[in-house]
Amino acid sequence: MTYKYYGCSGLNSITIPNSVTSMGWGAFWYCGGLTSVISEMENPYAFSEDAFHNPDTGDYFPSCVLTVPNR
Repeated sequence: MTYKYYGCSGLNSITIPNSVTSMGWGAFWYCGGLTSVISEMENPYAFSEDAFHNPDTGDYFPSCVLTVPNR
């Protein structure tokens, strides 16, 4: 999923289904409104370190929360 949601500034929440097996580099670049990522997997895979990044400011969306299911 490299650059999958690139530039979606209006994106504030996303649910990632079990069927997704990786999240590539730059997947959420320039998505500064993103505050919630919900994973349907109990043990989410590792995101690329640059999946959540705004190259212009160097920000990594510190207010974005990852939610996973309870066991």
